[in-house]
Amino acid sequence: MDQLQYSLVTNVIPIGDLQELQKGKRVQTMLIQLQNFTGGPSTRFDRWIKLFENIVAMSNWNEKEKMNMLVTKMAGSAHDIQQNILESTTQDYKEVKRLLQERFHGNENQDFFQTQLEEVKRHPGEAILDYGFRLKNIFEHRYPKGEDDTKTDETTRLQMLRQKFLQGNKVRYKPFTTYEALVAETNKYAIPLDEKKKKKTKENLLTQ
Repeated sequence: MDQLQYSLVTNVIPIGDLQELQKGKRVQTMLIQLQNFTGGPSTRFDRWIKLFENIVAMSNWNEKEKMNMLVTKMAGSAHDIQQNILESTTQDYKEVKRLLQERFHGNENQDFFQTQLEEVKRHPGEAILDYGFRLKNIFEHRYPKGEDDTKTDETTRLQMLRQKFLQGNKVRYKPFTTYEALVAETNKYAIPLDEKKKKKTKENLLTQ
């Protein structure tokens, strides 16, 4: 029996336990007031789940307790989808959230990162290493690794990422086993070129 349960049994509640009890009741009241998520077009899941998490963050609930509360806030088709996930895939709170996010916004997210991938360019003055990291982050959101990916799949993803990186970046031809090695090699040759450009710009300003 924990301290709070003991306090309730003996009717002697220390200030700390009383505050904890009041906080728990306040969290439950706020959750009751939060509209259930149905999966309908009027409410976006990504916005709704932020409201839910802002509320449960005020509690001391563990992941299992948060999962139990999330179940009570699902209704309609969203409840059916969540139950299917719980029964056939996982009961892990974070993983259930991820799968629900993918179910309700998956295609939307892929379209967003596809547009970013098509339009991404190195900013003026941006370091090669920073650009390489930014590009890889966008690419991995658009083409996330799958648990069942084969060696061929990994090779194809690497080729696509390298091809995108090399657009607008010059590097001496040589085989690279990793994307990071390609970025590092490009950075090695880009630094002298950038310094040369800066020096030339400075000289042009002085002659004006």
